[in-house]
Amino acid sequence: MKRLLIPIAMTVFSCFARPSLAQVQSTSQNGTSVVEENSFVQWLTPIYRDWLTEDAGYIITKDERRAFLELTNDADRDLFIQQFWERRNPAPDSQDNTFESEHYRRISYSNDHFSAGSIAGWKADRGRIYIEFGSPDEIVQHSAGVAESREMWRYRYLEGIGEDAEYEFTDSNGSGDYRLDGQPAELGDRFQFEGSTELGCTGCIREPVEASAEEISSFVPRFKDLEAVAVPHLLRNDVNFKFHFAPVPVTPFTALVPMTIEVPFFEFSQQGKTEEPVRLNLSCRIIDANGRIVETLEETIPQAASARQDSTEPYLFQRSIPLRPGLYEISIVVGNPESGNVGSAFTELVVPTKTTEK
Repeated sequence: MKRLLIPIAMTVFSCFARPSLAQVQSTSQNGTSVVEENSFVQWLTPIYRDWLTEDAGYIITKDERRAFLELTNDADRDLFIQQFWERRNPAPDSQDNTFESEHYRRISYSNDHFSAGSIAGWKADRGRIYIEFGSPDEIVQHSAGVAESREMWRYRYLEGIGEDAEYEFTDSNGSGDYRLDGQPAELGDRFQFEGSTELGCTGCIREPVEASAEEISSFVPRFKDLEAVAVPHLLRNDVNFKFHFAPVPVTPFTALVPMTIEVPFFEFSQQGKTEEPVRLNLSCRIIDANGRIVETLEETIPQAASARQDSTEPYLFQRSIPLRPGLYEISIVVGNPESGNVGSAFTELVVPTKTTEK
């Protein structure tokens, strides 16, 4: 999904008497230190502190972290975060940033599978490795004593590290808290992102712009007939479909929202014909409480026309969308380009906030 507009700042940040990071660091005899940067985090409003430490903590580069800490207002932070994910999009021209959605899926998986007592899964060592590198190609488990257990995670290849990477974890007392033997290199600093030269340095941001009608007007919809139904909220029922959203709070800053649109098989049939089935056009827009479009999705379904042949099961179109907590208005329009039939649905979605773990 391509994020068209910058989310409006959720809080007002005061930078009164706030020194610059450069000023703080210049007083150190040893130059930049982790302690100095961490002390500077206190100037962030809590929601952006959560983003820096939990959402991006394992993948943000040192230059990006410093640039983020230098920002003095939430509008610039929102712009930074937007560009942070855009730089990592493996297909910049695609509407679907698979890196971002996969990153939040890994955080959610880690919280579900690697939590131990009061330690959240994303903070655990296995969670960190999983978030950074994904599922290992092999896991070898063995016991080393009455209570002690070990896990060896093996990766055939990791970009920026090389072949046959191994990470061993030890649970010394049977509590489920597996500790990593040694520490891996930081993920973010192993990579360079497109646009870093243009921006002047990795993490620097362009001049902030107004999230206004200018950005809305720059968006040219692929399916103008569906847009004409979505904008004025015209109710149409010529094409049948069902939809389902299931928000899962992942961090205090972001929830992952799995979306499923179910289209009955007969909607892909051609009247009086037996050739390849019709491919439908789908348009989905998500608008925040301030009336700004934060996500758009335009797809032709199914991707392969032959997928509907000899099938009586409904077609399931599924995506996972990262969204910030809040109230959203969602428009879904499905159209048959051959018959001109259209179905539409309009609903509200509340994305809950995840309670910060202490």
